Amino acid sequence: MENQTPKKKSKKVRNIILISIAALVLIIIIANIGGNDENTEANTSTNTTKTDTEYSIKTSIESGYFMYSVNGFKFLKTINGNYYSKTANGTYLTVLLNIKNISKETRLLDGSCFYVTDNNGIKYEHSTDGSTAWSMIGGEPETLFLKQIQPNIPTDGVLVFEVPEEGEYNLHLGGKMFGGKTVRVALR
Repeated sequence: MENQTPKKKSKKVRNIILISIAALVLIIIIANIGGNDENTEANTSTNTTKTDTEYSIKTSIESGYFMYSVNGFKFLKTINGNYYSKTANGTYLTVLLNIKNISKETRLLDGSCFYVTDNNGIKYEHSTDGSTAWSMIGGEPETLFLKQIQPNIPTDGVLVFEVPEEGEYNLHLGGKMFGGKTVRVALR
């Protein structure tokens, strides 16, 4: 190994420090986007406090880029079709939703736009397995997972969540992907 001059060693150490700081900043940014369990629990309990506005089914609700109306919901232990079926470890909660993009651009919906909470504030994310099963059996209406919503065209769709049991839940509807304010609809 070559002997380095003090000037080259200093430059190398400075570069390592700068790279380390950049990596640390990147890790902090990624952690804040995804959130950690403590932040998620704090946000969930904030979103489900009694002071939040609670909407009911069949009410038009505006949130961010979208106008929503929850048309109904049901619980299914198994999503069944002629050639495919998927059984939940808990139970599937399927929510029938009408959505209209009220912005001027096409918007993509994904699982980060929606979640449900129970009466204890426990959060349940969108079920990819349940949505895939719904699509595989040709369920009507189609799932809204990864659906592009064109401006000013009302679209019916289904959201699928896996929850532990049948009961009372709150559906949280986001107006934008990856965060932002949500509105709450009582599924009762």
